[in-house]
Amino acid sequence: MKVLFVGLGGAGQRLLRVFHKVTSGQTRNLAYRTLARAGVITPAFQWDQSGSLENQYGLTTFPSLDAALQENPDCAVIANPTSMHIETALTVTRAGCPFLMEKPLGHDWEGVDTLIELTREKKLVSMVGFQTRFHPCLRWLKDQLQKGRLGRIMGVWVKTASFLPDWHPYENFRELYAAQRELGGGVILTESHELDYLIWLLGMPRTVFAAGGNLGPFKLDVEDTVNLSLVFESNSSDIPVQMQLSFMEKPICRLLEIYTEKGRIRWDSNSWDRIILQTSPTGEIEEISFPGWDRNRLFEEEVKYFINCLREKVQSVPNVEEAAQGLKVMLACQRSLKTGQSIKVDEFQLERVT
Repeated sequence: MKVLFVGLGGAGQRLLRVFHKVTSGQTRNLAYRTLARAGVITPAFQWDQSGSLENQYGLTTFPSLDAALQENPDCAVIANPTSMHIETALTVTRAGCPFLMEKPLGHDWEGVDTLIELTREKKLVSMVGFQTRFHPCLRWLKDQLQKGRLGRIMGVWVKTASFLPDWHPYENFRELYAAQRELGGGVILTESHELDYLIWLLGMPRTVFAAGGNLGPFKLDVEDTVNLSLVFESNSSDIPVQMQLSFMEKPICRLLEIYTEKGRIRWDSNSWDRIILQTSPTGEIEEISFPGWDRNRLFEEEVKYFINCLREKVQSVPNVEEAAQGLKVMLACQRSLKTGQSIKVDEFQLERVT
């Protein structure tokens, strides 16, 4: 199996390690990268200057994307900055190459409709890497919601917090794509797992409102902290959702709380492998546990699933079309942040996004 990696920064090298592991090293690894630095990024996100991707993974690097595609790879892994995702995906799709793309789909709408049409026309597997969907806690929760076992949802609270300068200790955080507007940065696009899984669980929101901006201690040209108010709908009832996103906050936190007529459901980074149910009105607590899960396993399950889709020639989930719906919500949040107005998602004019 020939795998072409487009971009080999922190995200790209992690996926290179995962493909190597889940295929027991049975891949021929190709690469096109615009910034080639000597050394290897370790699983702990440290820089090992003595390492070599070429020696460790048999990597062959090409001077251009077109040259790499001449090798007829079985798939591409798109892990360059967000602003380059759509352009890269269009190139590999035109070459007839399926792809797994790091989230999100893009940073604006330019080229999205064309990419959707091309992947349909060529019937290519096109997966966007929202690997949090593979967590068994969220899968259990989706199953329970679909079966109506948790009762009517009264509200949802979501929080994600991290500290951008700590992400990659081996480089200046200001040079990360997440910290640069022109590269598709900002916390709304970068920390988009929560928006994705909410859409997966609840469907598309009806309205969004965003407040925040560059509120952290460092002057950046992107928003680093945002509070989102979203309204979803289920069985003709509104579901109010409050979400706080920040990559200028310590300690690290990922939290989901769902309040229903039957009680409270909690999933957070302090109990990553379990969901805590608190029944109303008795207060009885129950834990639904899935031992042995950590974040690395999510990537492994994602890659196994992607490879299986390639072998079985079936479309993946989320594919480009589904990820485009999430991107629409993210862009609506950005517009709300810019204008200070609530945005009706179904009326949002994508062509006007700037």
